[in-house]
Formats: sequence, C-alpha cells, structure tokens
Amino acid sequence: MGFASLGVKEFVKLSDTPAAYAGKALKPVQVNAGVTALEFTNWRKFTGTKIFDGQTASPPTRYLKPVTMYPNINPDGSGGALQRSFATIAAGEIYTGGGRYTTLGVYNTQWWKYTIATGKWTRLANLPNNYGSSVNWRSNAGYFNGKIYLRAEYLNNDYSRKLLIYDIAGDSWTSLETWGSMSTHNYILACCTDSLYLAVDTDFRKIDYTTLAITVLTALASDPLAGGVCGDDVIAAHGNATYRYNKGTTAWDNMAQAYPNYIHGSGCFVEDGDALYYVNDDYDIFQKYTIAGGWVAQFTCGRATRMPDYLLQVSGEAKIYCYWDNPESYTATDNVACGSIHVYDPDSLNWCLLATDLVAGDFIVVDTGGVPILVEVNGMLKWTCTGLSTFFIMESGRYYFTLSKDYTMINTKIWKSVWG
Repeated sequence: MGFASLGVKEFVKLSDTPAAYAGKALKPVQVNAGVTALEFTNWRKFTGTKIFDGQTASPPTRYLKPVTMYPNINPDGSGGALQRSFATIAAGEIYTGGGRYTTLGVYNTQWWKYTIATGKWTRLANLPNNYGSSVNWRSNAGYFNGKIYLRAEYLNNDYSRKLLIYDIAGDSWTSLETWGSMSTHNYILACCTDSLYLAVDTDFRKIDYTTLAITVLTALASDPLAGGVCGDDVIAAHGNATYRYNKGTTAWDNMAQAYPNYIHGSGCFVEDGDALYYVNDDYDIFQKYTIAGGWVAQFTCGRATRMPDYLLQVSGEAKIYCYWDNPESYTATDNVACGSIHVYDPDSLNWCLLATDLVAGDFIVVDTGGVPILVEVNGMLKWTCTGLSTFFIMESGRYYFTLSKDYTMINTKIWKSVWG
C-alpha cells in the first residue's frame, strides 16, 4: 500500500529557521484548525475544584444517609389527603390531627396518637372545631406538664389565631383567643418551663400555664423565620442572624450565630429542649441548632420530594421522626403522603460524606486517606475506593459518597474537574 492511498502527497519537513522554535521545546505539536500548518500547544492538564476536604469540613463527616423508615400509615384512612395538620411529641408518643382534606371545605377534626414502641395508632377526642395550622415551615406545637399546645392558624380555612390546649390525661380540649384574625406565616410557639411564649410577626407575648393570662413582651424587630425552645430559652432566627430572648432584660440578644441561607424550615419539637432541627430550602440538608454550637449541617433528607412538615425527637433518643402532612409530598414511589411518619436513625446509618451532582464527562479524583468509601448513584453502587483513585463519569446524576460511621473523614479529599 503506497502513501497515495493514505492521502499523503509529499513529505512534510521542517523548513523554518531554529529561531522559530524558541521556547517550544518539549511542547506537543498538532495541525492547526485550518489544516494549513503545524502549531505548538501546551500539555493538557487536570485542573479542577476541590469539592471536599476533610481537614477543613465542619464537621468532617457532614451528612447522614437514611436507610430505615416507618411505613406510610394514614391513621384515618384518608389515603394521604390531609394537609395543614398539627404534630408534636410527648412521653414517647406522637400526636397529630386537624387540618383539612385536599377538597376545600372538607375538614379533619380527628386527633390521633402514634405510640412509637408499638407502632400503633389510637383515636382520641376530636378537635373542638375545624382548626388547622399554616402550610408547615413553623414551630406551632409544644408540650408542657401533661398538656399539648397548638397554634391554630386556621379556622374553616380562614385565619383564626387560636391557641388550642389538649389535656392528655383528660383527653379534652380548651381553646384560647390570642390574637384576632390576621394573615401571617411567621410565628413561633415555645413551651418553656416558666411560661408559654408566642411570637407572631412583630408581636411577642407569654401565656401563664395556670391562669392563661397574656403578657405583652418586647418583640423581635423583624418577623421570625424559624425557632422554638432550646435550653429553656426562646430562639428566633431572621435574615442571617439568630436571636435569644433574654427573660431578665426583656430584650432579644443577637447570638452572633449565622442563620443558614434558607427561608423555609419545618415545625420542630425536641422533647429534651436542647436543640432545634430545620431543613434548608432545597429539601435536602437537615440543620441542627444548639445554643453552644449554633447551626450545623447534620444529614440529608434522602429524597427529592417536599420536606417533612414536622421534625420530632423523643427524650433521650437520637432518632428524628418526620411527619408529612402535605399531599404535594406524595408520589407513587416515595410514599410520604399525609399522615406518614418516617424516622432517621443515626445509630443504624452509614455516614454520607457528600452528595454532589455530576455529569457525564466529569473526572473525579478521590483520595480517601485509607478508608473505604462507597460511591452510589440512582440507588446503585458504582464503585468502592480505598486509596487514591480517578474516575471518569459515564452517567449523569446525584452521586453519594458513603462509608461506615466507624471511620473518620479527616484525611479524605475529593476533586471534580475536566482535562483542559
């Protein structure tokens, strides 16, 4: 076979003077875009972004991956059609009810308790009227000394501003007028040991547990976006700041703790009163607040649907019980319809180091620091690495880097890049 069959018509030779190649030593040579001459290029190199560094991550292992959940149980047989209901927790039992069905004007006055130890629902006394809460986002339920307190934002789907009081031993209800009709989604209910506190918009009051007398207090300058009771103090967040109500000075102290960049949270009640939990706006990362440590990312929700409407924690447990009350949460495969309770159990989980979106064509370099890391996408295990490894991404999706909770991520580093 001759050179002519390969399209070569003549020999290619170097005809320029040596000065034309000054500074080009060891550079690759290629035909230019116009196919008219040769040109010199730089060597291609791997440049990119470090997406995780165990030396600087706080904490080094940031998120948890849920692997267990409670079944999707709707206690009243509604088929997942309830929304704007209430939920809180007391003495190892979850209480929930109220709200409405997806059909406007069809209400739910039922009240139930879910016993965690047995996994059973028990029907209790109905609510005194067609009460409901706002469409999640706020802490509007609490417990103190045998009674459950609920901020009833709605009555017959219109604003009411009632305080509902449920006596557990007597299985009975009392309702109290707190504010008149006024539309808002910005409020916090906090059951402290001295009084019940309610922050609504720029109004702030406390209610005596025995006499139910209302005292007007100094309000937060701006509407509260999240908060609750923590360490027997009232915590409220707004903008990029976190505040604690000082009962001695009757003023709001700025805690100098930045509030994560999200607007919506979930109704939160922690029975021990030592922390708050919220979910950020992409329905993914759970945030934990403590007075000593501020806001710290904890674990991922593990699903792409709406956030849970209530996050509840039993005294002495690390588990987070998630109650879903919005029908928009429901999908045929996800099973988080109204009335379902799921649990996130840190004691039974693998740690999820990182969840990141990758596209076909990306390069990933993983330096595990010697610990085994599993990499999953779309529910499938893709690879396991224990040392320095390079991967070419063939399938676009959200990739989860997980490992056993018995290991630490201090020496782990992950880069994402392309050749350029």
